[in-house]
Amino acid sequence: MTREELGHLDKNQWQSDDRGIPQDPWRPSDRLVMRTMDSSADLLTFISSSVGGRNAIAKLLGKVASSGPGQQGEMPVVVLETGSYDHDSFGVVQFPSFRITDWAYWSPEDGPQAASPKDWKEEIGDEVPF
Repeated sequence: MTREELGHLDKNQWQSDDRGIPQDPWRPSDRLVMRTMDSSADLLTFISSSVGGRNAIAKLLGKVASSGPGQQGEMPVVVLETGSYDHDSFGVVQFPSFRITDWAYWSPEDGPQAASPKDWKEEIGDEVPF
């Protein structure tokens, strides 16, 4: 399907970002479904259409695909962190990053089957840092 077939082609009707630039409602985005450490039934979805967010997902998936535990069916236990860089036009730009802290086999009934980091609650916290 081409972009034109999706509709919503009038840029004057698109929502604008914080700089006033119209944003295509059909811009590409990536999604990563994750489970919480507390319950195997609780799922959350990280969704991003930004370059930084999409790169974070791609880097995580690359690490999983190239790792021994990932190739053996284990899932990464991750902590959401932020990185930053200086941009000439926008100043300091923050981006998400997933740090693998452990690997675990997951069962829909029982949750993680391997030990996870002892201090993951303190490490993760309740606040998203950006």
